[in-house]
Amino acid sequence: MFMFQRGKRVLAVVSTGATLALASGAALASTDSGVGTLRAFGQDAVSALSGLRPIVNAGAAPAIVSGGSSFTVSIGDTGTVSNKLLVTVPLTITCTGQVFSSMQVEQPSGQDVAHAFAQLQPACDGVTRTFAVTAIAQNAPFKPGTAVVSVFATVCGGFTCQSETTTGTTKLRRS
Repeated sequence: MFMFQRGKRVLAVVSTGATLALASGAALASTDSGVGTLRAFGQDAVSALSGLRPIVNAGAAPAIVSGGSSFTVSIGDTGTVSNKLLVTVPLTITCTGQVFSSMQVEQPSGQDVAHAFAQLQPACDGVTRTFAVTAIAQNAPFKPGTAVVSVFATVCGGFTCQSETTTGTTKLRRS
């Protein structure tokens, strides 16, 4: 009974803390200086993420294996942005079997987050290749700086399919 009561107290404290954090964020968003503070916090978060490396490296074991098919991806350290609308990121891919994949790029842009998407269908014969994948901005312009890149892949082999996401960062430079 004691553990149950303690768990309820911990849950109440965590819930109260989350409510206060949410209320503080809402209060900050209602003023111009607060919006600037929130924007700076978001940019700091992206900067902190820029030190992370991709979850799966090209030299590692396959990220996805399904019925004899496999997919491994590494996100390039630097990409390019052209006319604020086209984002190109190098992806090094090794795969076998049938693979369906796409790339998403995100970056803070004013009060929004810019999003760009691209589909890719790599040749999956077990040979490691680097592709310059170009995505088109959907809602806001991109600029030189750090961007978060996510590669989504579904690998099918036999009668089974398996999906995985690999996320990392890249530095965008003007092309």
